[in-house]
Amino acid sequence: EIAVAEATAAAASYPEGTLLNMDGTPRKKMGRPRKTAEMKKEEIEAALAAGESIKPKNRPIRSKWLGMLQKLKEYNEEHGTMEITCEEGNKELELLKEWTKNQTRMHVRWRQGDEL
Repeated sequence: EIAVAEATAAAASYPEGTLLNMDGTPRKKMGRPRKTAEMKKEEIEAALAAGESIKPKNRPIRSKWLGMLQKLKEYNEEHGTMEITCEEGNKELELLKEWTKNQTRMHVRWRQGDEL
């Protein structure tokens, strides 16, 4: 009961939304930190103030990605839909279905403003 009261008091001293360990200490975030929109804006403003030019990330389109896009187009022409149904054991359609699902997820994240 005393430990719970101490943990509750400790939690009140951290910003709202901070994840805590069992002992009430803040949990360390794992992995590399992500840039927030505010951080990106500050970087752009600093670069412009220094007279540097800002260029968007232009990544080359990989041939594997283009190949999967072509397969999706062919599937759409053949079946009249982008929703892929695959029979048991058809590895090519299973890969295409998984690729399409990942592309949809990436698009949703991009629309929400995540850096990809």
